[in-house]
Amino acid sequence: MVVRRGRRETLCARGADSAPPRGPSTSPLEGKPLPQLIYETTDTDFADRAIEALRNAGIPGIPSYRVGRGYSSGSSYPGKGFTEDEVCLYIENELDYRPANDILIKLGAVVEEPPKLPSRKVLFVIVLIVVAVAFWVASQS
Repeated sequence: MVVRRGRRETLCARGADSAPPRGPSTSPLEGKPLPQLIYETTDTDFADRAIEALRNAGIPGIPSYRVGRGYSSGSSYPGKGFTEDEVCLYIENELDYRPANDILIKLGAVVEEPPKLPSRKVLFVIVLIVVAVAFWVASQS
């Protein structure tokens, strides 16, 4: 047992100087690739079309699945923003990410553009204004 510093609670912990256990890992995830989240939506129709298109892509297709219920116009809580409203699409092999992404875009998936920095001219003007204000403040004292 180790006592936490700053608190009066105890917890079980392996000593800092003890060696890790030898032998192969006993984790059920050892050596298995983890599924990759490729898209989130509340549109269940789109999610169904996307999964079908992914599974029918080439031979043998892209192993994929969806998680979540989404919402429809007839549901009791349509689009309230709860996490249950999200449908998450996963692929099982990360090497399929690029072709899966291309398929989703062809189906009409929303593509998020990364935020763009202002142009160099705008940055130059901002720096020029800051320097001018700094000189003005310095001259006032």
